[in-house]
Amino acid sequence: GLLDFAEDLDFIVVTPLGYTRKGWYGSWSTGLDDRSLEKEGLYSEKDVMNVLELIKDNYTIDSKNIFLWGHSMGGAGTYYLGMKYPELWKALAVAAPAPPQVRKLEDLKIIQHLPIFIIQGTKDELVYPTREWVDEMKRLEMNYIYDEIQGADHSFFVSKNKENMKKIFDFFVDNRK
Repeated sequence: GLLDFAEDLDFIVVTPLGYTRKGWYGSWSTGLDDRSLEKEGLYSEKDVMNVLELIKDNYTIDSKNIFLWGHSMGGAGTYYLGMKYPELWKALAVAAPAPPQVRKLEDLKIIQHLPIFIIQGTKDELVYPTREWVDEMKRLEMNYIYDEIQGADHSFFVSKNKENMKKIFDFFVDNRK
């Protein structure tokens, strides 16, 4: 439903791969034994930022209404890129986010001003770190919505569930004003 919602709600959707499927959008830790992951992370971040610039240069968009969202590794990248470039985004959304390795809970202060939507399945092994991040958002009195889907897995609750995808778009529409 991603493209249908985007078209119906007047969004331009861009989904950069992030250089490679192992790139982690810059969110993976440095000092790894496998230096290729660190390098790919840098390239992945650059890929996302380059694609964003291409879109800004080639389409008429409202630069005050740019949203960032990601699932799993893309969720880690959303946290990471959201915190690295907090002035770019109107709001963030993450689905079953892997915790970013180069950011800690206290770094949420960087995006304390941004609305964030978190959707997570209870049958996903990432539910516990997600709850920790949500607890910190609550402590910081952030503007967030946490939707924990009972019995949901890691991916199909988003990729195969149009209703849950709509929740993300509804959140962005509510924050587009």
